[in-house]
Amino acid sequence: MKCLLNIKLYIFLFTLFPNIQGPKRKRTSIVDDISAKRPYKPLIKDCKITYYWFKYRMWYELNNFLFKKHRDVIAYYNKLCFGVLSNKDKRPEGAAKRNFLKVNSNFLKLAEYSYPDILKSNPFTDFIWKRIWYGCDFNCYAKNQFELLKIGFLTELNEYRRLHGVKPLVMDPLLQEKAEKQAKKNAPPFHTKFKDNRFIGHIGANCRVEQANILMKKMYEILLSNYDWYNKTLNSISRVYLQLIWKHTQKIGVGVWIKDDHIYIAFLFSPKGCAGNFNKNVYPITQKHLYMFNLFEKNRLIRHQDVFKFP
Repeated sequence: MKCLLNIKLYIFLFTLFPNIQGPKRKRTSIVDDISAKRPYKPLIKDCKITYYWFKYRMWYELNNFLFKKHRDVIAYYNKLCFGVLSNKDKRPEGAAKRNFLKVNSNFLKLAEYSYPDILKSNPFTDFIWKRIWYGCDFNCYAKNQFELLKIGFLTELNEYRRLHGVKPLVMDPLLQEKAEKQAKKNAPPFHTKFKDNRFIGHIGANCRVEQANILMKKMYEILLSNYDWYNKTLNSISRVYLQLIWKHTQKIGVGVWIKDDHIYIAFLFSPKGCAGNFNKNVYPITQKHLYMFNLFEKNRLIRHQDVFKFP
């Protein structure tokens, strides 16, 4: 009897449960509803950013608008090239007037990029970085107590100095020893600031250890985008990194210290930069330097009607 009741109860629940659920919706119809509410905006295929050199700095052109700042042209790119702008002729934030390029014919056209290459703030730092670090990840530069990382930093920095027409730095054993000690002080739990020195300049930095080989590139790009090369005015950010290309600086020491998954790096420079006559020690990238630099030796840079292509 008990068994019979259990069977009847099972049959009742089995027939009742589908009725409670109601008719099942197809999975595809749910997906279609979501897609209808959030339509996909395809990327416009011919949406490109043109890179120019003018008045010792990078300029960016998109939709006939010129931008001084890379972040502004990227913000406009995201709106324009995904089709969310209602008025494409309205001047966007951070852009110059549309006839600015026509009035100023001295713009030097360096490159024209589509996504994802538009994420580069300039065409030459990325090329220099790849030439030095391509194929050298953490497992490569961590060998011999990060000796390859230090050599890579120096090599990359000297390439940037070459762009500015100043002599390369050399590694100094005494500065190396001091830099190693300072790198440890920069790391937790100490966080000890570098003691001000009349003769030695200091730049401290840290990042995740697997990203260490992009550190010099990032510092140089911060300098390029924050210093007013034409009017020769600086702010607190650019003042720190001008030490990288200071003409009268001759020697460098690089120290590293690992703490957990981060690397703490101390760069020491002698003679100390960012003091004294800036005009005699800070040179912008000129067209002359672009011609001399071996990135461009296979291509003759001409007026902005022609696009420069890297070899």
